Amino acid sequence: MTLLTYLGIDTSEPLRRLGEELLGIEPLAGRCRALLVESLDTLEQQEFMRLQEGCDGVVFAASYVVHQEFMQDMSPLANLMRYARERSAGLPAWLLLQDANYAKKEGKHTLVWPEQRVRLLADLCESLGYIIRPRKATYSTPHVEIAPDGTFEFGEPPATKNVCAFFQLITP
Repeated sequence: MTLLTYLGIDTSEPLRRLGEELLGIEPLAGRCRALLVESLDTLEQQEFMRLQEGCDGVVFAASYVVHQEFMQDMSPLANLMRYARERSAGLPAWLLLQDANYAKKEGKHTLVWPEQRVRLLADLCESLGYIIRPRKATYSTPHVEIAPDGTFEFGEPPATKNVCAFFQLITP
């Protein structure tokens, strides 16, 4: 049986609760150990080391975060990847990324594409030995709205042709 270890970082308490619920359903139930924290600052090194015991690698999964305004500077994500690299004893690493450039105003897109920010991340992570190759795809994704109480509903996605999605090994 494969043991999955999951470290989730999200400022939203309802999303952390949702993550715990999703990790507790089949086929993941009993096969995961998880730690969900508000920020990297609240993560203790001992907890992180305990999560890695018996692991075969690290997967950085970033979903719908790259296009956010607070991510104009990609160094917080690069610092997280540096933190993991320094404490992961050379485990292989993968990057799973899905993001889109949704319009903030009807009929308009923001100027920064996720792909451009991924290129910035690649530059920042090169010194870690991570090789990130940005790719872009065009497809429609479901749109989920999450209320402050943690409830969510699916809806039609806003129009976009600026989707960046890939899963790749980033260590040689």
